[in-house]
Amino acid sequence: SNVLSGITRSVHIVDSKVAAYKQVLATLGLSAEEHAAFAGPFLSFSQAFLQKIDAFDNTMRHYVELKAP
Repeated sequence: SNVLSGITRSVHIVDSKVAAYKQVLATLGLSAEEHAAFAGPFLSFSQAFLQKIDAFDNTMRHYVELKAP
């Protein structure tokens, strides 16, 4: 269905954005204070969000499989 494909696309997009953010962080040379104040917490939030939408995608796919006749 279109909804499921949209969820899966969103997972892939967020995954690519998190990977790009990690690459940028590696090249910025942030101080420990800058990393602790923003970069680290934002990365943690982004990774947790990615895990949640991936779990949602998997759960929705399982639900549709169970519901299908």
